[in-house]
Amino acid sequence: MPGQLTTRSTTVTICSLVAILLAAAPSSGSEDGCLAERGRLPLGAVGAISADPPTLRYGSGTALVIDDVLDPTSPRRLGDLDLRSPILDLVTQGRITYAGTQEGLHIIDTNNPRRLRHLAFVATEHSAQSVAVHGWRAWVVGAFPDDSFASGSSLIHVGQPEDSWVISSGFSFSCGPRNVELHYPLLFFIGCDLEIFDLSKSSHIPIGRLDIGGRLIAVDGTSAAITDGDRIRLIDLSDPSDPVEKGEIWTHGTARGVALSGGLVVGSSRTGLTIADITSLDVPHEVSHSAFQGGATSIAVVDGLVFAANGGNLRIVSIDDPTTPIGISTTGEPQFGRVSAFGRLAVATSGWYDITVIDIGRLVPTAMGGWSSNYGASEVGLLGTTAFVTADGGLYALDVTDPTDPKELSFIDLIESEHLAIDSGRAYIATTGAAGCSDFDVVDVANPTDMDRVGGLRWGRGSLVLTGVDAVDDIAVLMDSRGLRIVDVSDARHPTEIGYWEREGGTSVAIVGDYAVLGFSSHDAQKTKGIDVIELDHPDGPTAVATWTSPSTVTAIAEYGERVLVGTNSDGVFLFDLRAPSNPQPMDSWSINHVYTRDLAVDWPLIVHSTGSLGLTVLGLDRRCMPPRRPSSRHASSGEAPRIRPALWTTTPSPPLESAAE
Repeated sequence: MPGQLTTRSTTVTICSLVAILLAAAPSSGSEDGCLAERGRLPLGAVGAISADPPTLRYGSGTALVIDDVLDPTSPRRLGDLDLRSPILDLVTQGRITYAGTQEGLHIIDTNNPRRLRHLAFVATEHSAQSVAVHGWRAWVVGAFPDDSFASGSSLIHVGQPEDSWVISSGFSFSCGPRNVELHYPLLFFIGCDLEIFDLSKSSHIPIGRLDIGGRLIAVDGTSAAITDGDRIRLIDLSDPSDPVEKGEIWTHGTARGVALSGGLVVGSSRTGLTIADITSLDVPHEVSHSAFQGGATSIAVVDGLVFAANGGNLRIVSIDDPTTPIGISTTGEPQFGRVSAFGRLAVATSGWYDITVIDIGRLVPTAMGGWSSNYGASEVGLLGTTAFVTADGGLYALDVTDPTDPKELSFIDLIESEHLAIDSGRAYIATTGAAGCSDFDVVDVANPTDMDRVGGLRWGRGSLVLTGVDAVDDIAVLMDSRGLRIVDVSDARHPTEIGYWEREGGTSVAIVGDYAVLGFSSHDAQKTKGIDVIELDHPDGPTAVATWTSPSTVTAIAEYGERVLVGTNSDGVFLFDLRAPSNPQPMDSWSINHVYTRDLAVDWPLIVHSTGSLGLTVLGLDRRCMPPRRPSSRHASSGEAPRIRPALWTTTPSPPLESAAE
């Protein structure tokens, strides 16, 4: 069960970890713990939008961002504020912006975009995926995190932002309220059905109801539009006490957003934007469909401009002529995937470029530059000022001495390439290609301008699926879908498989001293998940000396001296001491609002935590938790941090993001 450590002879209950995992408030590491947050680059997937030209507010990862769009062809960043949780909805009333997140409602003073002030946070039992505000009241609806079939609604007193509280809350089984929209005095809830309230009369008894389900609702005058699957259903509100369903519009895919503007309905899906004329609600007709990469997952329409977010970026589209929408500008933030660190540099696969180079030595980690391959990158490794990238079916070596302008040094074609580990002048690459054949390649990268494949292993089609690799000195470990393969690479020209540890559902692996730490998520009857600590002293007969059951799926593992970091998909990062490997002791844990751990990279004294679409967090170990001396680098014999010319680091850093907890 979660919170227990199982060894051959001992079961230890980790009470302190349970307390951390069950804490209601988000945590960024305890004051008494070892893991301490040093900085964040929280801007990531673009989601909720609140448009009020000349400013545009939107959620980007965990940050509220405000841009100046007076010139929509060139949006300009005014300010941002990290809320430490992905933003689901935004509403602005005057100088106050209300941001809904998975945990509740944040209230922010946005009067001065360059100095945003967090005023209050009101926790709700359900998510705040949709928010409506009028006067001293805010209505919030959303799903309960532990029950996909239940949703709730809360009424919050926001008359004094710094002193706000939940007045009342409701609970609904099945498809209760999913979205709330306010056009005073009418308040609309949509879920299994449509309910309409007249706030000038009563906020407790609906004046109108329609048996129609949907996810989102937009209202303009006497018309309403509701998303339902791959179409938008149109409602006549001429008599709010008796709403009448009219025609519908197909959105060329599951409808993700909807807005009404001057006789037009604009719907978004993952294929793009659909614009329809609804002058006649009975007989609406499509006037255009704009397909673009990534589609649109949420939209706002103001003054002939459509602001469309698709996760990766935000586009501004002119619909002055709705038959021919014109893209005006595109802006966006990186969505980070795999990451590697060395010294004050990190390189990560991202949505901006295939590779983004980041300065992690600043208070606010700063993206410096990027590089793109032809067809997309899989994984990265960083050694000094040389980055290695598996992409385009081979291995690239890049010079990042100038992080603002990475330069390609060489490329070696391996036909296919995916998972990567770098150690002692060699690159180890594990791949299961499109044809189903699995390969293990050893590449000499001591001279990055002239890389050479020196050896490898091949398996027949369909025999196994390789999902990860790590290597230290003369041993490499290859993770496949059924277990862990141990390979002797002392003779790089003739690698030899010498051992195998069976474990279904391997998710990540790292070598720590004489042990391999394997993350797993099995699909057996028990559906167990956690880590195995596997002894490598006798690789021909590997044994697990301990197994820890994790509270959620292990997604990333990284070695730090005699310690190991274990990242999970919703419970943060755990730090273990492996000096007694048969009884690994958790030293600390760090989490932030159940954010997914995509990858972990370590180089003393920093830990880089990649959260996929939500950005990067840079952590450090408190000095009392560090080894007595810096561990020698597992990547290079010198272990020295890269020497970067100071002139290359003079770019003015972006202003620090204020913490919602401050």
